Amino acid sequence: RGEVVAAANGAIQEAVSTTRLTDAPDAIFLNPCAGPNTRCFDTDGDGAADDVTVTLTPTPSCVQAQAIPTAALNFAIATDTACITSVQQGVFATQGVATGNSLCANSVWEVNAVAVDAVTSARVVVTEGVAVRTTAANIATSCPS
Repeated sequence: RGEVVAAANGAIQEAVSTTRLTDAPDAIFLNPCAGPNTRCFDTDGDGAADDVTVTLTPTPSCVQAQAIPTAALNFAIATDTACITSVQQGVFATQGVATGNSLCANSVWEVNAVAVDAVTSARVVVTEGVAVRTTAANIATSCPS
């Protein structure tokens, strides 16, 4: 059972460590072993990744998202700088001050991994929530309003 839990956690860790979680939640793994969002693991050391199969099911989903206001960004941090929108100056605008939302958003995703051992039939379901900063465009396509 411990190996099955470890495999499920490993698949989730791989999923949340890539931008494919928000870019392509229905095809996170580039080389799935037995269908989309499936990862296979070798737990007995024989070199064949056929011992534990982990499937992210249902497809990871965005459960909450919120645009990041430009005023909340720290322009000294590179990841925040990438979120800055261009500034249009109006008659009463202060030079260089952006208002409204940035190009980024904070999101919360739910990832469920179902892992099954091929020999013992041990089966576990591991569910994790993860906070992810992503683009506002991803939020528009991947997150519910």
